[in-house]
Amino acid sequence: MVGLAVGVVRMFLDFIYTEPGCGEIDERPLIVARIHYMYFALLLCLLTGITVVSISYAGKPPDPSKVGISAPYRRVFGFYLFSLLFVYFAQNKTTVTFPCTKQSGTAKLKARLIADL
Repeated sequence: MVGLAVGVVRMFLDFIYTEPGCGEIDERPLIVARIHYMYFALLLCLLTGITVVSISYAGKPPDPSKVGISAPYRRVFGFYLFSLLFVYFAQNKTTVTFPCTKQSGTAKLKARLIADL
């Protein structure tokens, strides 16, 4: 609601204070006269993100019983999607780069992923 309120205020200021003609002095508020609407949209996005994060950290965490069972399924689905992509690229001899640098770690990871399928 913070982003909506700030955006609506900017919109009304844009409608109330029209652009001056050539040679006239620009007496509009700074937010309308000097800040382009795309930069304002970027600032509004940042303001909304900061508001969301600050309200999330200010509140108490939800009850695990109210979260539901969607979080474990997303974790499992993400792992299996990763493993399917890994096996696909490995079978097609496509180069895949992973964060582990040791060859033994990569071989163990590949063996574990293929065993899970």
